[in-house]
Amino acid sequence: MFHVEAVDTALVRDIMTPAVFSVAPDTPAASVVEQLVELKVHRLYVVEEDGTLVGVITALDILRHLRAELAAV
Repeated sequence: MFHVEAVDTALVRDIMTPAVFSVAPDTPAASVVEQLVELKVHRLYVVEEDGTLVGVITALDILRHLRAELAAV
């Protein structure tokens, strides 16, 4: 039987990162890599000029792309 002894009552706002880092859909991949490293983050939100969220680019996405590129050589 599963039993929870202590419930964490923390709110998201108390533990979240308050800054949102984003890039445009036409940002070069090399620039995304630079920003991920400089900002020390694992993901950047992809937003249109009007602020509409259209996706998320992650470090894992970059690695998958590089793996595919290496496999094609």
